[in-house]
Amino acid sequence: MRFIARGMSVLCGLALVSPAWSHGMCVGRTEGNQLGLEIEEPMPFPLAESTLPGISGFALDEPGIGSLEAPTAELNMLDFLSEIEFVLVGADPNMFVWNDRSNTSMAIGDAYYLGFDPFSAHPIWQISDVQIGEVFHLTLRLHDRTGISLDSDPIELAFTPIPEPSACSLLLAGALLARRGRR
Repeated sequence: MRFIARGMSVLCGLALVSPAWSHGMCVGRTEGNQLGLEIEEPMPFPLAESTLPGISGFALDEPGIGSLEAPTAELNMLDFLSEIEFVLVGADPNMFVWNDRSNTSMAIGDAYYLGFDPFSAHPIWQISDVQIGEVFHLTLRLHDRTGISLDSDPIELAFTPIPEPSACSLLLAGALLARRGRR
Protein backbone atom coordinates (compact mmCIF):
# COMPACT_ATOMS: atom_id res chain seq x y z
CA MET A 1 0.00 0.00 0.00
CA ARG A 2 2.93 2.31 0.72
CA PHE A 3 3.99 1.81 -2.91
CA ILE A 4 0.57 2.98 -4.13
CA ALA A 5 0.65 6.07 -1.91
CA ARG A 6 4.15 6.97 -3.10
CA GLY A 7 3.22 6.35 -6.72
CA MET A 8 0.17 8.58 -6.43
CA SER A 9 2.21 11.34 -4.80
CA VAL A 10 4.69 11.19 -7.70
CA LEU A 11 1.86 11.41 -10.25
CA CYS A 12 0.30 14.29 -8.34
CA GLY A 13 3.64 16.05 -8.20
CA LEU A 14 3.96 15.77 -11.97
CA ALA A 15 0.51 17.28 -12.40
CA LEU A 16 1.20 20.15 -10.05
CA VAL A 17 4.60 21.12 -11.41
CA SER A 18 4.19 20.47 -15.12
CA PRO A 19 6.06 23.48 -16.46
CA ALA A 20 5.01 25.72 -19.31
CA TRP A 21 7.96 24.95 -21.56
CA SER A 22 8.89 27.50 -24.14
CA HIS A 23 9.61 24.65 -26.53
CA GLY A 24 10.44 21.29 -25.03
CA MET A 25 11.86 20.14 -28.36
CA CYS A 26 14.25 21.98 -30.69
CA VAL A 27 14.97 21.24 -34.35
CA GLY A 28 18.52 21.50 -35.67
CA ARG A 29 20.81 19.68 -38.08
CA THR A 30 23.73 17.32 -37.61
CA GLU A 31 27.25 17.75 -39.01
CA GLY A 32 26.04 15.50 -41.86
CA ASN A 33 23.24 18.02 -42.59
CA GLN A 34 20.48 15.69 -41.39
CA LEU A 35 17.60 17.16 -39.40
CA GLY A 36 17.48 16.18 -35.75
CA LEU A 37 15.48 16.90 -32.63
CA GLU A 38 16.84 17.87 -29.23
CA ILE A 39 14.40 16.92 -26.51
CA GLU A 40 14.80 19.24 -23.52
CA GLU A 41 12.50 17.42 -21.07
CA PRO A 42 12.41 13.78 -20.00
CA MET A 43 9.83 11.52 -21.61
CA PRO A 44 7.11 10.51 -21.33
CA PHE A 45 5.62 13.98 -21.66
CA PRO A 46 2.67 14.42 -19.27
CA LEU A 47 -0.75 15.29 -20.70
CA ALA A 48 -3.41 16.63 -18.33
CA GLU A 49 -7.14 16.24 -18.75
CA SER A 50 -8.22 18.31 -21.72
CA THR A 51 -9.69 21.75 -21.18
CA LEU A 52 -9.66 22.42 -24.91
CA PRO A 53 -13.11 22.78 -26.54
CA GLY A 54 -14.03 19.75 -28.65
CA ILE A 55 -11.00 17.70 -27.57
CA SER A 56 -11.73 14.92 -25.10
CA GLY A 57 -9.44 12.79 -22.97
CA PHE A 58 -6.01 14.19 -22.15
CA ALA A 59 -4.58 16.97 -24.32
CA LEU A 60 -2.08 19.80 -24.16
CA ASP A 61 -0.16 22.05 -26.55
CA GLU A 62 3.09 21.32 -24.72
CA PRO A 63 5.76 20.37 -25.42
CA GLY A 64 6.23 22.85 -28.20
CA ILE A 65 8.65 22.53 -31.10
CA GLY A 66 11.00 25.36 -31.99
CA SER A 67 14.10 25.91 -34.04
CA LEU A 68 17.40 25.52 -32.23
CA GLU A 69 18.56 28.90 -30.94
CA ALA A 70 22.23 27.99 -30.37
CA PRO A 71 24.42 25.06 -31.42
CA THR A 72 24.64 22.08 -29.06
CA ALA A 73 27.07 19.17 -28.85
CA GLU A 74 24.96 17.17 -31.32
CA LEU A 75 23.08 19.72 -33.42
CA ASN A 76 23.79 22.91 -35.32
CA MET A 77 21.33 25.67 -36.08
CA LEU A 78 19.18 25.34 -39.19
CA ASP A 79 20.03 27.05 -42.46
CA PHE A 80 17.92 30.23 -42.52
CA LEU A 81 16.36 29.16 -45.85
CA SER A 82 15.19 25.77 -44.54
CA GLU A 83 11.41 25.34 -44.41
CA ILE A 84 10.60 22.67 -41.84
CA GLU A 85 7.63 20.38 -41.23
CA PHE A 86 7.14 17.10 -39.45
CA VAL A 87 5.38 14.13 -40.98
CA LEU A 88 3.42 11.71 -38.81
CA VAL A 89 4.89 8.26 -39.43
CA GLY A 90 3.09 6.19 -36.80
CA ALA A 91 1.02 6.36 -33.61
CA ASP A 92 -0.29 4.01 -30.96
CA PRO A 93 -4.06 3.56 -30.82
CA ASN A 94 -5.61 6.42 -28.79
CA MET A 95 -2.56 8.71 -29.40
CA PHE A 96 -3.11 11.73 -31.65
CA VAL A 97 -1.52 14.97 -32.75
CA TRP A 98 -3.72 17.68 -34.26
CA ASN A 99 -2.84 19.38 -37.54
CA ASP A 100 -1.26 22.84 -37.81
CA ARG A 101 -4.72 24.43 -38.11
CA SER A 102 -5.90 22.61 -34.93
CA ASN A 103 -9.12 21.53 -36.64
CA THR A 104 -8.60 17.74 -36.81
CA SER A 105 -6.18 15.05 -35.75
CA MET A 106 -3.50 14.06 -38.24
CA ALA A 107 -3.50 10.81 -40.20
CA ILE A 108 -0.37 8.81 -40.91
CA GLY A 109 1.50 10.61 -43.71
CA ASP A 110 0.06 14.07 -42.89
CA ALA A 111 2.50 16.97 -42.46
CA TYR A 112 2.51 19.64 -39.75
CA TYR A 113 4.03 22.90 -41.00
CA LEU A 114 6.61 24.43 -38.65
CA GLY A 115 8.06 27.13 -40.92
CA PHE A 116 11.31 28.93 -41.63
CA ASP A 117 13.96 29.44 -38.96
CA PRO A 118 13.24 30.85 -36.43
CA PHE A 119 9.94 29.12 -35.63
CA SER A 120 7.96 28.08 -32.60
CA ALA A 121 4.90 25.85 -32.78
CA HIS A 122 2.70 24.20 -30.20
CA PRO A 123 0.92 21.17 -31.64
CA ILE A 124 -1.97 19.73 -29.66
CA TRP A 125 -0.98 16.28 -28.41
CA GLN A 126 -3.95 14.11 -27.39
CA ILE A 127 -4.57 10.78 -25.71
CA SER A 128 -8.19 9.67 -25.80
CA ASP A 129 -9.76 8.20 -22.67
CA VAL A 130 -7.37 5.64 -21.14
CA GLN A 131 -5.92 4.47 -17.85
CA ILE A 132 -3.72 6.88 -15.90
CA GLY A 133 -0.06 5.91 -16.09
CA GLU A 134 -0.14 4.18 -19.49
CA VAL A 135 2.50 5.36 -21.97
CA PHE A 136 1.62 6.09 -25.60
CA HIS A 137 3.95 6.70 -28.53
CA LEU A 138 3.89 8.46 -31.82
CA THR A 139 6.60 8.61 -34.45
CA LEU A 140 7.40 11.56 -36.66
CA ARG A 141 10.01 12.48 -39.23
CA LEU A 142 11.36 15.99 -39.74
CA HIS A 143 11.41 17.18 -43.35
CA ASP A 144 12.90 20.25 -45.04
CA ARG A 145 10.59 21.34 -47.86
CA THR A 146 13.49 23.08 -49.62
CA GLY A 147 15.75 20.01 -49.57
CA ILE A 148 18.61 21.96 -47.97
CA SER A 149 18.75 19.49 -45.06
CA LEU A 150 18.16 15.74 -45.18
CA ASP A 151 15.11 14.19 -43.49
CA SER A 152 15.58 13.03 -39.91
CA ASP A 153 15.50 9.42 -38.90
CA PRO A 154 12.13 8.47 -37.38
CA ILE A 155 11.71 10.09 -33.95
CA GLU A 156 9.58 8.35 -31.33
CA LEU A 157 7.90 10.52 -28.71
CA ALA A 158 6.24 9.18 -25.55
CA PHE A 159 3.28 10.69 -23.67
CA THR A 160 1.34 9.69 -20.57
CA PRO A 161 -2.00 10.90 -19.19
CA ILE A 162 -1.89 12.39 -15.69
CA PRO A 163 -4.82 13.18 -13.42
CA GLU A 164 -5.83 16.73 -12.67
CA PRO A 165 -4.59 18.02 -9.28
CA SER A 166 -8.00 17.65 -7.60
CA ALA A 167 -8.19 14.04 -8.78
CA CYS A 168 -4.68 13.52 -7.38
CA SER A 169 -5.84 14.66 -3.98
CA LEU A 170 -8.77 12.25 -4.05
CA LEU A 171 -6.64 9.33 -5.21
CA LEU A 172 -3.96 10.02 -2.61
CA ALA A 173 -6.57 10.37 0.14
CA GLY A 174 -8.17 7.08 -0.91
CA ALA A 175 -4.81 5.30 -0.86
CA LEU A 176 -4.05 6.67 2.59
CA LEU A 177 -7.47 5.65 3.91
CA ALA A 178 -7.04 2.16 2.48
CA ARG A 179 -3.66 1.89 4.16
CA ARG A 180 -5.07 3.12 7.45
CA GLY A 181 -7.93 0.61 7.23
CA ARG A 182 -5.48 -2.32 6.90
CA ARG A 183 -3.79 -1.58 10.23
